[in-house]
Amino acid sequence: MPNFNRIKRKFFSFSRSIHIYVSTSLFTVVVFFSVTGITLNHTVLIGSSTEAEQQFSLPANVVSELAVPADKHQTWLPQLASLHGYLSDTHSLQAPRSIDMDRDYQEISLDYPLPAGYAFIIVKLQQSNYVIEYKEGDIWNLMNDLHKGRNTGESWSWVIDISAALILIFSITGLTILFQIKRKRRNLGLIACVAGTLTPIMLYWLWVPQLTGL
Repeated sequence: MPNFNRIKRKFFSFSRSIHIYVSTSLFTVVVFFSVTGITLNHTVLIGSSTEAEQQFSLPANVVSELAVPADKHQTWLPQLASLHGYLSDTHSLQAPRSIDMDRDYQEISLDYPLPAGYAFIIVKLQQSNYVIEYKEGDIWNLMNDLHKGRNTGESWSWVIDISAALILIFSITGLTILFQIKRKRRNLGLIACVAGTLTPIMLYWLWVPQLTGL
């Protein structure tokens, strides 16, 4: 029995330490996802965006690697790697969602999804230039897309996954600590835990629209 009590004390002490340090490390993350959880519910009232278009010259060496063959029977095989490299170095654009090529008009279109917006590029080989049509959201739109992980890339996806895992650890250790306190206060905490679990479930069943009768 003494050994069990010692193990229990060490376990509770370890839980408290984990809870404290994980909670402090998550402070900014929890505040961020809490605030953006509210703004996502009020996107009509919060957030704005701008759309614009700009034209740029395309370097001759890139144009030459994309050139359409004069012989119409010859297959057009543009060296897109040079174009991707140029756009990445110049505009930090990577991994287009789609690429369309029009041989008749000698144009290449690239669609880049971005947080809170997009960038659509039309490369005009005959004019040796390209046009960027883009949409940029304000800080609120950007934060909302970061909350959802929308068009944010693999690295930010890892941020969301790791944050979620740490929040889970924070929650479990918090519940573990609850069992260390006196019974009266512990019972109140357990009631709060159950109420916090059942309340959103009840609200869902009572007021969230659902498809039934199938």
